[in-house]
Amino acid sequence: MHRLAAFIGLLGLAALTANADAQTLSDMSNLSAEERKAYWESLSEEERSAQREAWRLERESMSDEERRAMAEQRRSEARESWDALSPEEQAQAREERRAKKEERRQQARERWDSMSPEEQEAAREERRTRVAERRQQQRQNWNSMSAEEQEAAREKRRQRLEERRGRRDGSSD
Repeated sequence: MHRLAAFIGLLGLAALTANADAQTLSDMSNLSAEERKAYWESLSEEERSAQREAWRLERESMSDEERRAMAEQRRSEARESWDALSPEEQAQAREERRAKKEERRQQARERWDSMSPEEQEAAREERRTRVAERRQQQRQNWNSMSAEEQEAAREKRRQRLEERRGRRDGSSD
């Protein structure tokens, strides 16, 4: 049954893969997770890179409200998808994520170790710059919010932290 569903998904994506650069963020959000995965895996690395750039430009042209709405929709879909998994499937997914994370760390460590001291220092400086730019943007966003919006953001952050603690502690609230 799973193979049949994957095959049907691939057939449905045949038209999409023919014109990969025409995919918009909203087009992709209308696909199921399996369809998105099949679509993405059908692209070459060059096509993926071009698609990422197109999506980046599309996101940059969105208003803050549109970006927040899209992010909220993705979180909601991810939570629904996660909740639909059995406890065994969730445990397997966690283990797969942990293994991928460890693999990425190992690859990053190997890249770092292969760099000269000058390259390492340049990478450190680049990271410092990115962090400083991100913090500056966050400060600007915060300062542009009204007192009510700031309080709502604080409350949302508290709720997210409580949710994370609950999941980490194993409670099933």
